[in-house]
Amino acid sequence: MRKKQTIKEVKIKEKPQQDFKLIYTVLLLAYTVIPVITPNFYTQDSNGTKFLALSILNLITFSVLLSNSAYRNKTEVQFGFFNTAVGLVYSLLLGMMLLSFMSAINLSEALLSFVKASTIFTSAYLLYVIFSQYQKSLSIIALALTTLLLFDSFTVFYNILTYISHDIVSIGDVKSVYSNKNILASAIFVKLPAVLYLLIFSRGWQRIWAIITGLSAVIATLLLSTRAFYLGLALLIVFLFLYAILRFIANRQKGQLKMIAAWGGIFIVAVFVYIGAQRYLFPKSAKSIYDVGILARLSTIGSES
Repeated sequence: MRKKQTIKEVKIKEKPQQDFKLIYTVLLLAYTVIPVITPNFYTQDSNGTKFLALSILNLITFSVLLSNSAYRNKTEVQFGFFNTAVGLVYSLLLGMMLLSFMSAINLSEALLSFVKASTIFTSAYLLYVIFSQYQKSLSIIALALTTLLLFDSFTVFYNILTYISHDIVSIGDVKSVYSNKNILASAIFVKLPAVLYLLIFSRGWQRIWAIITGLSAVIATLLLSTRAFYLGLALLIVFLFLYAILRFIANRQKGQLKMIAAWGGIFIVAVFVYIGAQRYLFPKSAKSIYDVGILARLSTIGSES
């Protein structure tokens, strides 16, 4: 009888934590989706409504954390973020922004910038707390981000098809649901770490999903002909190869070599797809600065183009 009571007590204690895991999952999905789908409502600052929605989500998340005893009773959970390099650097940045108010040219603009930075800082802090308590949530957020990444990539493919069919006059007009081509490229690039996480730490169908989304994202980035992200891709690949090689030397894990092969294959296939599309599908009548090869595009860095 005593044993049954003990098991019952354990189940009662575990249930609130299971409930919080479900709530954390919903909040993480909200952090993934809300900044993307929030409309601008024709405001002058197109990001204003997104920051407002993110601020409201931060308040909801903080309220949830305060209701969890695992957060309230553990100082290492409450202040662990400030012991990390990212937390320290961001805190220093906010401190410098506060000091800059003393010589701000436009006080309203300075206040707006500080509020935006504070909103992102709060989001980073809250996400750190959730990840520290529920590490499996990293896979959930990675899958959500890669799904959005695949959506962004396919919108690029659709817009490129409209360019090929002469419905738009330039690759510069490709912007999907974003303000311009560069913001679209940055929206794709910032989600690539989710692909890398799945490639490195996942197995089975999740790794296959990462390869598919990674290939789509790299092809989309090349098609957008954005020089900054050409350089970003090159640096990303170099650092990834160095990471995998060092891990292989340290642990002699063949999985690291497979990861190098997977990412190398993604990049090579993407380059050939881009070259083929540019040579055989792009309109030949009106060449623009965006219709040149990768090296030719990179050579224009420093010019006015």
